Amino acid sequence: MVKRRPRILNFGCDKSEAVFGSAIVDTRDLGLRKFQSYISSYFKHVADLKDDRLLVLTADLVVENAIDVYLSVIMPSYENQLSENKEFTQYLKIEVAKALKFSPSRFFESANVIRQVRNIFAHNLDIKKFSQLEPKFLRQIDEALASYGHRIRVREKTSQKFKNLTLFTTMGLTMYLTNLRMLNSFLRSENFTNIMMKSLQEDEKKK
Repeated sequence: MVKRRPRILNFGCDKSEAVFGSAIVDTRDLGLRKFQSYISSYFKHVADLKDDRLLVLTADLVVENAIDVYLSVIMPSYENQLSENKEFTQYLKIEVAKALKFSPSRFFESANVIRQVRNIFAHNLDIKKFSQLEPKFLRQIDEALASYGHRIRVREKTSQKFKNLTLFTTMGLTMYLTNLRMLNSFLRSENFTNIMMKSLQEDEKKK
């Protein structure tokens, strides 16, 4: 019997899509063990949940928290000025993070799918199971998973799909934190200022 190789999930993108097409793993910052611990601390909140409504609401909080961390790394005043501002909604958080184009857009598109499903469960007391969702939302979950290269198993429950989508989205957002920390540090360094001034001077000479 030939063993099938596990499919490698896709967390990268083309350079034209985002500033960073792949994640940097820096052992001084977010090494493999620390990354695994970080993800486990997120996923443990949803891993054993059986109730669909509770799963959706909790998963949405997990992803929103990951978005908050993502934005706080690149925006120094985010925690003090925006994260707790009720007018800065989860939708806006996702749209701002996506608009920055620092990492693959699938993370934010997936986060939006999770947010939309959460809104359905949160605003309709009659919706208690994934099976009650409109087919278009079930398709969106499948499409979001497919964007990571995940192969859905036959008869895989929607609850498990949703857990996987939460895990992949949170993993993607977390994987790129080192990139953002390095970029943030560079932008605020004297070296960046010197490079910028040198570039301006060279441009002036060409005129």
